[in-house]
Amino acid sequence: MQVRIVEKRFGGVEFAPEMKVLHLGGQSSANVERLEFTLPESWQGKSVTLHIQRQDGTLPAPILLDEAHSCAVGKEFTASSCGSWMLLALGEDGFRALTRPAKYDCYETLATDGDAEISPTQYETFVARVLAYSNSAATSAQEARNSAGAAAKDAKRAEAARTETVTAAGQAGAAQKAAEGAADRAEAAADRAEKTAPANGPVKSVNGQGGVVTLTAADVGALEAGSADYVERIELNGQVMTLTMGDGSTRTLQTKDTTALDVMTGVLGVEHGGTGKDTALTAEDVGAYGKNETYAKTEVYSRAETYPKTEVYNQKEADAKFGPPYSLPAATAAQLGGVKVGDYLDIAPDGTLSAKTLNDKIAAAVAVKSEPRLVWNTTVTAAASNHNMIRSYDIQIPDGVDYVHIKSKSERGDGTEVDIARGGSTYHNLDASAVATYSTTTFRSEGTLHFQFEKSTNASITFWVTGYHYPTLADLLTQVTAVESSVTDLQVALCELYEEKEGN
Repeated sequence: MQVRIVEKRFGGVEFAPEMKVLHLGGQSSANVERLEFTLPESWQGKSVTLHIQRQDGTLPAPILLDEAHSCAVGKEFTASSCGSWMLLALGEDGFRALTRPAKYDCYETLATDGDAEISPTQYETFVARVLAYSNSAATSAQEARNSAGAAAKDAKRAEAARTETVTAAGQAGAAQKAAEGAADRAEAAADRAEKTAPANGPVKSVNGQGGVVTLTAADVGALEAGSADYVERIELNGQVMTLTMGDGSTRTLQTKDTTALDVMTGVLGVEHGGTGKDTALTAEDVGAYGKNETYAKTEVYSRAETYPKTEVYNQKEADAKFGPPYSLPAATAAQLGGVKVGDYLDIAPDGTLSAKTLNDKIAAAVAVKSEPRLVWNTTVTAAASNHNMIRSYDIQIPDGVDYVHIKSKSERGDGTEVDIARGGSTYHNLDASAVATYSTTTFRSEGTLHFQFEKSTNASITFWVTGYHYPTLADLLTQVTAVESSVTDLQVALCELYEEKEGN
């Protein structure tokens, strides 16, 4: 039976089978029918398992699809007259996708001796769980084999993965810039809020104005820009002083003595556009309250006639009347309060907390263990001379290296350092000089690191190449198996020690 899984995108990605119900033949039959799945392109190279839930709620062990994406129909399905099924796809890069659950049914048959289906006991349930864990391990191994085969057979897929990586990096950079912009806007908003309502009391007005206030020059007793009433620039040429006013007009004055401008002192009067002061402006100069001064509160009471009443508080009196600012305490076992989101918890945009699933914990652990590891390095020199100019150079990289870090240098200077993933390419400078040597460098899929110089050069260039590897699930499973083996050996040794002690 052919079953096609289609990918839909309507406000989110959805995978669903085209067939709403699978008719799988007679109840209790096995290996009569075979399911062959046609999977979406994004599932290629992934490990896919089939999950079944019978009508009574029983969950048989998951079935791992073979390399042809098929499996035989056994009693996992037909032990019940009907039920539900779905597919789960897992990838090394954290890919996890599920289809929408669909239905299946079987037609009723006559009872036969020795073929009655027995409901699972606690022991069978335990065995089913163990098989599920075993299938999960097999799924990971199959996924590793699929990934290795895909990497060896399909260079185009590797190139597509590299393109997706570059796109993801660009999206991550854009997201980071957006986050930085949001942080800047939030900080600016906080500054505006602090200026509007400082910690020591709310601001009722600024220079007699309330709400969002934009002060003008007239509000603070200053002159408007472009006014002819203030001096913008003074030039002294001999005994002739030229004043350039705010509107661009000029006035000339004749002095008795020639004096340098940098030694002239004094106060510019109000009549000439100055403040008339030789000190900094204060809050009182602009009609505002000082930071540590009291503030006035005006309330209007309605009686036979309306009249204003002004009350003045200092900080201590205001706290006593209105209460100190509220501070949310930290939550404890005996006290309600604020909490922070810690490990194994997720928080939704609406503030809903939820616990992560076991698979999420495993995925997080795999992500930590999947950091790149240094596995290889070398230093080589591409020799050249006036009689032996070079145009290209190759370095063979061993298998297992996923990306390389390249540093280069010639007698003319250091080049730019670059990282290249297997199957990727970049254009960079090999030595910093007026006649710099540029190269299009490609890390080919079969392992050759090829430097194609922009033009021939007679400079000898030294390369330092470092190779890194991303651990696969198979690598991590090998490590887990080694740890489990060590634990088993320790248990055996403890048992032997105990038996020896009991014998003595």
